[in-house]
Amino acid sequence: MRWVSKKSTIGQAHRILFLLKFEEDFYEMKPREYMRYLLIGIGSLVGLGACILVIGFLLPIEVTASRTAELKASPAIVFQTVTDVEKQTSWRKDVKTVKAQPNRDSWTEETIDGVLIDFKVRRKEPPHRFEIEFVSNQGFSGSWVGIFTESPKGTIVQITETVKISNPIFRVISRAFNLTDKLVDAYLSQLKASVEN
Repeated sequence: MRWVSKKSTIGQAHRILFLLKFEEDFYEMKPREYMRYLLIGIGSLVGLGACILVIGFLLPIEVTASRTAELKASPAIVFQTVTDVEKQTSWRKDVKTVKAQPNRDSWTEETIDGVLIDFKVRRKEPPHRFEIEFVSNQGFSGSWVGIFTESPKGTIVQITETVKISNPIFRVISRAFNLTDKLVDAYLSQLKASVEN
């Protein structure tokens, strides 16, 4: 037999009475009172949206993330993996498809979320430097620079990504969740797994 304390039973009874009273008050609420609370709720949401918009306009349009890592593979292997864009779907988890142009200097990636991003090579110096620029159908653009330096253990990789975000709301979201930093971290992690296996 399970024993329930008197205090616990009284607490549950109070909660039930509170909910019943709330429900009773809600249904007895006059239309004018209901509209007042509704307008307060809508006004609060509009105010919050306006605050986010203002913050977004105040934030810089550009955000930059830079990371460095040492990979256990030669610069030639790392460079080949990074620049062979058509094979990126085999090791990048966030890329669904890649469609390269005949000139091999531009291509379009489709992410697993359905975002289309057009890329173009800006500078290519095998096996030490690779620079590209990109434009997305979601209103952001930017540049990506990869520098590959030989090290005793393999290759020092330095990646710098700069993103221009035109939408002020997206700027707030990007800063709040550190999206650019997380994307660069994920890229480096997946590149490391690919070249070291």
